[in-house]
Amino acid sequence: MHPDPKVWEPLADVLVRVTLSPDYPRWARAAALTFQMIYQQPVRYEYHQIAPPVLLVVGAEDHVVPLGQYATPAEAARLGDFVALSAAAAHDIPRATRVVIPECGHIPHLEHPAQFLTELLPFLAT
Repeated sequence: MHPDPKVWEPLADVLVRVTLSPDYPRWARAAALTFQMIYQQPVRYEYHQIAPPVLLVVGAEDHVVPLGQYATPAEAARLGDFVALSAAAAHDIPRATRVVIPECGHIPHLEHPAQFLTELLPFLAT
Protein backbone atom coordinates (compact mmCIF):
# COMPACT_ATOMS: atom_id res chain seq x y z
CA MET A 1 0.00 0.00 0.00
CA HIS A 2 1.37 3.40 -0.98
CA PRO A 3 0.84 6.35 1.36
CA ASP A 4 -1.70 8.94 0.27
CA PRO A 5 0.13 11.87 -1.39
CA LYS A 6 -2.20 14.28 0.45
CA VAL A 7 -0.51 13.12 3.65
CA TRP A 8 3.14 13.05 2.66
CA GLU A 9 3.35 15.93 0.15
CA PRO A 10 3.08 18.66 2.83
CA LEU A 11 5.85 16.93 4.80
CA ALA A 12 8.08 16.66 1.75
CA ASP A 13 7.37 20.30 0.90
CA VAL A 14 8.53 21.40 4.36
CA LEU A 15 11.77 19.44 4.03
CA VAL A 16 12.48 20.79 0.55
CA ARG A 17 11.78 24.36 1.60
CA VAL A 18 13.91 24.15 4.73
CA THR A 19 16.91 22.86 2.79
CA LEU A 20 16.67 25.91 0.53
CA SER A 21 16.28 28.31 3.46
CA PRO A 22 19.08 30.44 4.90
CA ASP A 23 18.04 28.90 8.26
CA TYR A 24 18.92 25.39 7.08
CA PRO A 25 22.16 25.11 9.14
CA ARG A 26 20.23 26.03 12.31
CA TRP A 27 17.42 23.60 11.45
CA ALA A 28 19.89 20.79 10.66
CA ARG A 29 21.64 21.31 14.01
CA ALA A 30 18.33 21.22 15.89
CA ALA A 31 17.31 18.04 14.04
CA ALA A 32 20.66 16.39 14.78
CA LEU A 33 20.45 17.31 18.47
CA THR A 34 16.89 15.97 18.64
CA PHE A 35 17.90 12.59 17.21
CA GLN A 36 20.94 12.53 19.50
CA MET A 37 18.62 13.08 22.48
CA ILE A 38 16.31 10.28 21.31
CA TYR A 39 19.15 7.79 21.24
CA GLN A 40 21.43 8.97 24.04
CA GLN A 41 19.32 10.70 26.65
CA PRO A 42 16.17 8.84 27.58
CA VAL A 43 13.93 11.13 29.57
CA ARG A 44 11.13 8.75 30.49
CA TYR A 45 12.29 8.64 34.10
CA GLU A 46 11.63 12.41 34.29
CA TYR A 47 8.01 12.33 33.08
CA HIS A 48 6.71 12.58 36.65
CA GLN A 49 8.29 16.06 36.85
CA ILE A 50 6.18 17.52 34.04
CA ALA A 51 3.91 20.06 35.72
CA PRO A 52 1.66 21.55 33.01
CA PRO A 53 -1.24 19.67 31.44
CA VAL A 54 -0.13 17.45 28.55
CA LEU A 55 -2.17 16.18 25.63
CA LEU A 56 -0.81 13.03 24.00
CA VAL A 57 -2.38 12.42 20.60
CA VAL A 58 -1.37 9.09 19.12
CA GLY A 59 -2.26 7.29 15.92
CA ALA A 60 -3.45 3.75 16.62
CA GLU A 61 -1.39 2.49 13.68
CA ASP A 62 1.79 4.46 14.48
CA HIS A 63 4.80 2.17 14.47
CA VAL A 64 7.42 4.68 13.33
CA VAL A 65 10.86 4.13 14.80
CA PRO A 66 13.59 6.58 13.81
CA LEU A 67 16.27 4.59 11.98
CA GLY A 68 14.18 1.45 12.61
CA GLN A 69 15.28 0.02 9.30
CA TYR A 70 18.62 -0.74 10.97
CA ALA A 71 17.07 -2.79 13.78
CA THR A 72 17.14 -6.57 13.67
CA PRO A 73 13.73 -8.21 13.16
CA ALA A 74 13.65 -9.18 16.84
CA GLU A 75 14.44 -5.62 17.94
CA ALA A 76 11.96 -4.12 15.46
CA ALA A 77 9.17 -6.35 16.81
CA ARG A 78 9.36 -4.70 20.24
CA LEU A 79 9.75 -1.10 19.02
CA GLY A 80 7.18 1.43 17.95
CA ASP A 81 4.11 0.32 19.94
CA PHE A 82 2.90 3.87 20.49
CA VAL A 83 -0.46 2.83 21.86
CA ALA A 84 1.28 1.03 24.74
CA LEU A 85 4.06 3.62 25.05
CA SER A 86 1.57 6.48 25.24
CA ALA A 87 -0.48 4.64 27.87
CA ALA A 88 2.65 4.26 30.00
CA ALA A 89 3.58 7.91 29.43
CA ALA A 90 0.08 9.09 30.35
CA HIS A 91 0.37 7.08 33.55
CA ASP A 92 3.71 8.68 34.42
CA ILE A 93 2.85 12.30 33.51
CA PRO A 94 0.77 13.76 36.35
CA ARG A 95 -1.68 15.84 34.27
CA ALA A 96 -1.71 13.89 31.02
CA THR A 97 -4.67 13.30 28.76
CA ARG A 98 -4.23 10.62 26.10
CA VAL A 99 -6.18 10.30 22.86
CA VAL A 100 -5.70 7.43 20.43
CA ILE A 101 -6.99 8.16 16.93
CA PRO A 102 -8.12 4.99 15.11
CA GLU A 103 -6.89 4.22 11.59
CA CYS A 104 -4.14 6.79 11.99
CA GLY A 105 -0.38 6.61 11.72
CA HIS A 106 2.43 8.91 12.83
CA ILE A 107 0.97 12.28 11.85
CA PRO A 108 -2.57 12.65 13.23
CA HIS A 109 -2.73 16.39 12.54
CA LEU A 110 -2.37 15.69 8.80
CA GLU A 111 -4.03 12.29 8.54
CA HIS A 112 -7.16 13.19 10.52
CA PRO A 113 -7.07 16.99 10.98
CA ALA A 114 -10.73 17.37 12.01
CA GLN A 115 -10.46 14.77 14.77
CA PHE A 116 -7.10 16.17 15.85
CA LEU A 117 -8.59 19.67 16.21
CA THR A 118 -11.64 18.23 18.00
CA GLU A 119 -9.24 16.98 20.68
CA LEU A 120 -6.73 19.84 20.65
CA LEU A 121 -8.92 22.94 20.74
CA PRO A 122 -10.85 22.09 23.95
CA PHE A 123 -7.57 21.07 25.58
CA LEU A 124 -6.04 24.45 24.73
CA ALA A 125 -9.12 26.24 26.05
CA THR A 126 -8.72 24.78 29.55
